[in-house]
Parts: sequence; C-alpha cells; structure tokens
Amino acid sequence: MNIRIKRKFLAIVLSTACCGLVQGNSTKITLTGGYPTLSVKTKIEKNVSNLLLEFKKSYNDDTYSLNLGTISIEPTARNELIDIWTDLKFYCAESVFKGMLLKTQSGYELRNIPVTMNDRTAPIVVCFNTRGDINGISFAIEEAVYEHIMKYKNISSVNEVQEETRKKIIVNFLECMRTAYMTKNIDFIKKIYDDHALIIVGRSIRGSNTKSVQLHDSNKEVFYAPDKDRTEYIRLTKDEYVNRLEQVFKNNRKIQLDFYDIEVAVHPKERLNNLYGVKLIQKWEADKYGDTGYLFLAVSFKENEDPIIWVRTWQDARTTDPNDRIGFEDLKFK
Repeated sequence: MNIRIKRKFLAIVLSTACCGLVQGNSTKITLTGGYPTLSVKTKIEKNVSNLLLEFKKSYNDDTYSLNLGTISIEPTARNELIDIWTDLKFYCAESVFKGMLLKTQSGYELRNIPVTMNDRTAPIVVCFNTRGDINGISFAIEEAVYEHIMKYKNISSVNEVQEETRKKIIVNFLECMRTAYMTKNIDFIKKIYDDHALIIVGRSIRGSNTKSVQLHDSNKEVFYAPDKDRTEYIRLTKDEYVNRLEQVFKNNRKIQLDFYDIEVAVHPKERLNNLYGVKLIQKWEADKYGDTGYLFLAVSFKENEDPIIWVRTWQDARTTDPNDRIGFEDLKFK
C-alpha cells in the first residue's frame, strides 16, 4: 500500500512539474492549395513541421540550440533565423495547422502560423523558393490588414497585375522591416534606406513650443509640433539615424514593434509610378521607452532590385490630428 501511494504521489509531482513546459510534439502542417506539385507540397509540409518542432525544443531548454540539419533552408535564411533566435524565442502551440500556399515574386509563402512569444500570440510567415526550401521567416501583419491592402485598388497608370505584385512585395518588405527592428538586425536596416533618404524621427518630451513642423525647410535640424507636452522632431541623415538606432538596440533588451491601419498607395503622378507611399500606425514598446506614432514611408521600386526607402517620417499619434498626417502631398520629388 505504501509503495503504491508513493508511486502515485511521484507521478503527480512529475505531472505537475511538466505543466510549465511546452509539450515537444510536432505540429502537423497541411497545405490546402497553391502548391505547384505534390513533391513540393510534401517538402514544405515536412520542412515547416520540423522547424516548429525545433522551436518547441529550444523554447523549453535554454541549453538546446536549434538543430536545422533536417530542414531544407537556404544559408542566408539559416543565419538570419539563428540571429532572430538569439534575441527572441517563440513556439507554435497548435497540433495541426492548415493553410494556403501563396505565390510570391521569388517563390511561395505560408502565412499566419500562430506562435507565442513574450506572453502574447502573433502570426509568422515562412517563405520558400520554388523548390520548397525555406528562404525567409518574419513576423506577419494581421490577416485582415493584409486582405485590406490587397483588395484596395489604386487609381494609377500601373496595371493591376503589376500593382498586386508590388503590394505583395511591400507587405513582405514591411514584415521583414518589423522583424529586423524587433531582432536588432542593423545590417538589414542599413540596406533598406537610400543613402540620401529624408528621415524625420520624433520623441515625446515635457514642455511647450509654438513652432510647427517644416518639412521643406532644409536648414532646420530640430523643430517641434505645437502640442501640450511638446514633441521634438529631428531631421537625420541615414548614418545619423543608424548610429542612433544602434544605441537604442544596445540599451534595450527587448523591443516590440507593431503596425496597424496600413495603407498603401502609388504616387499620383505618372512619372513617379515607381514610388509607393505607406501610411501606418506604429506602436513601439521597449525596456526604456514606448510611444505610438503615425509613420509614413516613401518606397521606391527599381527594376530587378529590392524596394528602398526614400522618405521616413514619424509623428506623435497623441498630438497629431489624423488630417495632418504627412503624405505625398507634403513632399516634393525632383
């Protein structure tokens, strides 16, 4: 009797101790469509399932390093994933995931795989080349936002097929950019800004000032929005912006970045139809500072090249009237 009681008690203790761990079972991946051949379908399903299993194993055990030996992944994507894992761990709690494979410019993507990180759930997107090898992983925008961007039709000289392709590229671009800030990938951030980009950054500070934002005054380095607590805006060169960002990354262990209410539109002038404007609400949360602001990006497309940012402006959402948000109408392009 005593022996049985002890064994039963031991089983209860072990069961209780394991409750805090993420169970290391694999997630069954099923592609519901969009795949070119059955062999690619099988390869992608196996790749993603094995990858999510590795996430669970490593999430449970800090001493366990990701083992990507059973996963077909391109070298660059492998290195980027290891860098991501250094700063931010996550896992998929689902036992089954079904999704449609979407065509991209360079291959395919599987969107909205739910993962848990920092006590919150968020979707990720996994990208593949045409052979089914993983060539990228990033934190995805919400599906409703994605659908809104893709369904909205711009009135422009760009044909619908080209416009849809560019929108997909911009969504991927935003997701990779968001991931780069969250994982402190300064090298990627350096690549996405033009060397002569116009960059306006801001921060909330105490005080008051009657000066307003003057984007066309190239001699003004620091200017203020006329609000109660005063928002300081600074015009920076690319190098200055990158240097400041490196210090922010060093001073904050965790950074959470979220994008909301994303709008994408082509420039209204036909000669600038390779230029897209992106308006969104950005919520920034870090160890030492947090804010919510209106972000505007002017993104340029060059033939056979990745998109690049010409303009980046930030305005404090607390003190900026939505009708005063910066857009193409506030900027002059020569």
